[in-house]
Formats: sequence, C-alpha cells, structure tokens
Amino acid sequence: MLSLPAVFGAGLFELYDKRRELLASQADLLNLITATVVSGIIGYATIAFLLSYLKKHSTYLFIIYRLFLGTALLLLLFSGKLQDEPSHGVDQPNGHAATGVVGEGRQ
Repeated sequence: MLSLPAVFGAGLFELYDKRRELLASQADLLNLITATVVSGIIGYATIAFLLSYLKKHSTYLFIIYRLFLGTALLLLLFSGKLQDEPSHGVDQPNGHAATGVVGEGRQ
C-alpha cells in the first residue's frame, strides 16, 4: 500500500511522457481507456478475492508452492539447464543484443 503513490506517479509520468503516441488517434484513445478500465476492474476483483481467501485459508499453499518452485529453479540452475545470465547475442526486449557488459550494445 505504501508504494501506491509512487506507482501512480510513475504511471502519470509515463502517460505524460508518451502522450503523443498513446493519443495519436481516436482508436488509440479508446484502446487506452478500455485497457485502463479493464485492468482496474480485474485488479480490484483480484484483491477482493485474495483478501476473502486469506480470511478463510492459511498461506501454507503459497509457502509450499514457493518452496517447490525455488527448489526446482535451483536444481535447473545447478544442473546447467538454466543460465543465470542471458546468452550472448540474444535479442533483449529493448531491441538490443545482450553483450554481458553493462552499457555495451546500446546506441
């Protein structure tokens, strides 16, 4: 809850920063409004569900899930089937190739 003002402020800043691309046409504006309303409804429903679930149940299921997932990830990491760093030359989401060196590969 303490992070909500920071997250909201970051969202407003991003909206202001990208306003020309987001509001380029009426269709873009409609998409933005629809996505915002749907994500708000889904987020509210998710929080309501989780709060009602935690009133009736414990967090043991979540703890067991996290222990299982953590163990599986460590086993995959130590067996070499999972790398702890991206492979060299693999495209990253930002469109740049991974180089393994901080600052390298940027234009």
